[in-house]
Amino acid sequence: MLDRVKDCIQIFSNAKHSPARYLRWVVSLGILAASSWFVGRKVYSEWGTVSASHINPDIPRLLISWLCITTSTLLGAWEWTLLVKALGGHLNTINGIRIHLISALGKYIPGYVWPYLGKAHLSVRYGVPAEIAIFSIVGELAIVYLSGILILLLSVPFNGLMAETTRSTLIAVGCVVGFIFAAFVFGFLRAQNPRFEKTVNWKGIIFIIFAVTLTWCLLGFGFYMLDISIKPPTGNPLRLLTGLIVALLGGQLAVFVPMGIGVREALLVAILDINKPAWLIVLMAVMLRLEMILGEVVLTLFVLVWSVVKRTDNPKG
Repeated sequence: MLDRVKDCIQIFSNAKHSPARYLRWVVSLGILAASSWFVGRKVYSEWGTVSASHINPDIPRLLISWLCITTSTLLGAWEWTLLVKALGGHLNTINGIRIHLISALGKYIPGYVWPYLGKAHLSVRYGVPAEIAIFSIVGELAIVYLSGILILLLSVPFNGLMAETTRSTLIAVGCVVGFIFAAFVFGFLRAQNPRFEKTVNWKGIIFIIFAVTLTWCLLGFGFYMLDISIKPPTGNPLRLLTGLIVALLGGQLAVFVPMGIGVREALLVAILDINKPAWLIVLMAVMLRLEMILGEVVLTLFVLVWSVVKRTDNPKG
């Protein structure tokens, strides 16, 4: 099954003259151009504030922000390892974290499939069945999106983005959509492999959903510390959390744009453009990217060194 998925992806990615390849480039450039136009228009309208500003970031708060974001990355790797085990796979915790972190670096390579393909490939090398490896990747995405949407729905009455009637309608619609989506994901897992009825640890999956939700909150706190380290602050922490979740999930949905470049910044500017000038929001988005990249690199190097020192199990094959 894993080989078929890999072959399909390689055919799509390596087709030099296929219409799909040209369409991907057109869509990528179109999204990037639209995002750049939106952000550029906002920044240009506030250009007078740029020359009058003096950026004096609060270093201790920046450090706290980086620690929170880096810890969130580590927790995400641990939660995926727990998901593999909950689906019936056997994977050492250190090896699972290492697989997740190394695979995550694949998103910096052109092409949007490498983090997922790399994670599936390495999981199989460490003895995880191919079906469980694939379902763990799909399940991780589903849980991340479900927990993020749940937080968005809970923050709707307090983030100041919508009127009361719109809030009530959105909450009702969101709950229905969330329930249907969750039922679809779990039904898909069971339909693909009836053994999941017996092998899946559903209590473990519920714990993972809870843990991922808390990880979102920790990531939001790190983003809040980043915001208040660059004055003026945005003001509403829940609005910050809403902007962060929408930007990260929206950037991930823009699969044709590497790392959601431009999309994430445009969404943050659209949501957070209240007290903070647009160009400062863009600067904050760039600093968020740098904090994430630095955290991923540091964690990956630490886990690799730890694995060498502790001489963990060698992969199969």
